[in-house]
Amino acid sequence: MKDINLKKSSKTTLPSEKKISRADEIEEIYRGANHSHRDTNPEEDWSRAVSRRQPKWRKWLGTALVSVVVVALLMVVWGMFFGKATVIIAPKQGGLFLSGVEDATKRDTTSSSTAATLSYDTVSKVEDSEKVLVNASGQEKVEKRAEGQVVAYNQNTTKQKLVANTRFQAPDSKIYRLKEAISIPAAVKKGTEVTPGSVLAVVIADKAGAEYNRSATDFTIPGFAGTAKFKTIFGRSKADIKGGFVGTVRKVSQADLDKNRAELQKILRDRLIVKAKQDVPDEYILFTDAVKINYEDQVINDTTLSADKAYVAVKATLSGIIFKRTELAGFYAQKLIPNYDNTPVEITNLESLEFALQNKDILDLEKTAKISFSLDGTGNVVWTFDQNKVKDRLIGLGKKEAEKVWPDFGSIGQVRVVFFPPWLWTFPTDKDKIIIEIDKVAKKS
Repeated sequence: MKDINLKKSSKTTLPSEKKISRADEIEEIYRGANHSHRDTNPEEDWSRAVSRRQPKWRKWLGTALVSVVVVALLMVVWGMFFGKATVIIAPKQGGLFLSGVEDATKRDTTSSSTAATLSYDTVSKVEDSEKVLVNASGQEKVEKRAEGQVVAYNQNTTKQKLVANTRFQAPDSKIYRLKEAISIPAAVKKGTEVTPGSVLAVVIADKAGAEYNRSATDFTIPGFAGTAKFKTIFGRSKADIKGGFVGTVRKVSQADLDKNRAELQKILRDRLIVKAKQDVPDEYILFTDAVKINYEDQVINDTTLSADKAYVAVKATLSGIIFKRTELAGFYAQKLIPNYDNTPVEITNLESLEFALQNKDILDLEKTAKISFSLDGTGNVVWTFDQNKVKDRLIGLGKKEAEKVWPDFGSIGQVRVVFFPPWLWTFPTDKDKIIIEIDKVAKKS
């Protein structure tokens, strides 16, 4: 009975199995650490053990701080390797009302446009042809002399004039004559090196016939035979000399020629202008009216056609003048902008302005050295700047430090900077990662 009573007493006074394990755990914590506590009140031991356990929120706080540091480091590294800055610049700009007639001179190898004068260049001749099938009205005998271009050279230190009809002789003794008088510039000597003077001229065969058609060749001038000039003044054809013909061709009525000429000329004009503009360098502009086109009517004697048919053709040759865009803009800026300081500018809407070449009908653009023109409309003038210099100044600067750079560039108006990634507020040290964009609003005409 006594034992039974003891068990009952234990059941009523001892903690449950779960509590006994917790107490054992507390006892283990304090065993050896503080032996004097073994005889203390068990409730006090429990409270001390609980108070010395690390709270969960402190553990999570430490983890969070480590994560923040790691993320911050990753952001810095990302910015170093992938960061870039885009600078969107709206340049200083304004409008110029352009009107009136201006003069320009043909550029030579030593001249360029100045504040007071404007220079222009010429484009290489562009040729094209178009044909249409018409009814033939019979046959006619045709005799044509071959024609082509020759470069005349002068190795003497004085210029040489040659009159029209001066003879140029090919190696097979066939004679070709100058169509117009020319003047060949003197040679230029630098030490022992001699650069001959040269000029382009047109020659025509002395007689009609296909036998005078020839590929590129050299020519002597028989008139200088027996003199020193025979070896120092000579010619060399620039391209094939062609067109020589004697024979019977199909005849086309004047009415059919007139009827088709205008349409063929329009087709050729549009095509030649497009072709010529494609060949013009980006820094130049060729205005549509800055060209002159010569047309030549032709009847093609195509023997594959039936006897009552023939081709009417028109051959067109375009010559034109071009201006450097920066020089043209600078010329008008100097003339029209008060207190202009020669800062580079551009007129961004040149193509939309109305250009007219004066006295075009009587001009020979190959020979003239001065032209007059008008350019009418409101030009959108935009100041330009050296983008590389801007990038060099921005390398490694903070956003606020960069604000001190913009006033040093008078051509810059408004500026907006976009950093990537967004937390990057310092310009990259790699210049290629600094991107400059011109505000498109500033480019509108």
